[in-house]
Amino acid sequence: PDEKLIAAEKKMTQHKINSLLVTDDEGKLVGVIQIYDIKL
Repeated sequence: PDEKLIAAEKKMTQHKINSLLVTDDEGKLVGVIQIYDIKL
Protein backbone atom coordinates (compact mmCIF):
# COMPACT_ATOMS: atom_id res chain seq x y z
CA PRO A 1 0.00 0.00 0.00
CA ASP A 2 2.33 2.82 1.08
CA GLU A 3 5.25 1.26 -0.78
CA LYS A 4 3.21 1.12 -3.98
CA LEU A 5 2.23 4.76 -3.57
CA ILE A 6 5.86 5.77 -3.08
CA ALA A 7 6.89 3.78 -6.17
CA ALA A 8 4.11 5.40 -8.20
CA GLU A 9 5.21 8.87 -7.06
CA LYS A 10 8.81 8.17 -8.07
CA LYS A 11 7.81 6.94 -11.54
CA MET A 12 5.41 9.83 -12.04
CA THR A 13 8.17 12.30 -11.13
CA GLN A 14 10.75 10.57 -13.37
CA HIS A 15 8.43 10.61 -16.38
CA LYS A 16 6.91 14.04 -15.65
CA ILE A 17 3.40 12.59 -15.33
CA ASN A 18 0.98 14.62 -13.23
CA SER A 19 -1.95 12.21 -13.07
CA LEU A 20 -2.78 8.52 -13.43
CA LEU A 21 -6.00 6.68 -14.10
CA VAL A 22 -6.95 4.18 -11.39
CA THR A 23 -8.67 0.98 -12.52
CA ASP A 24 -10.10 -2.05 -10.78
CA ASP A 25 -9.11 -5.65 -11.49
CA GLU A 26 -11.44 -5.71 -14.51
CA GLY A 27 -9.90 -2.59 -16.03
CA LYS A 28 -12.86 -0.38 -15.18
CA LEU A 29 -12.00 3.24 -14.37
CA VAL A 30 -12.56 3.95 -10.69
CA GLY A 31 -10.70 7.23 -10.25
CA VAL A 32 -7.79 9.51 -10.96
CA ILE A 33 -4.81 10.27 -8.75
CA GLN A 34 -2.69 13.37 -9.15
CA ILE A 35 0.91 13.88 -8.09
CA TYR A 36 -0.29 16.71 -5.86
CA ASP A 37 -2.49 14.24 -3.93
CA ILE A 38 0.53 12.04 -3.20
CA LYS A 39 2.89 14.83 -2.17
CA LEU A 40 0.56 16.28 0.49
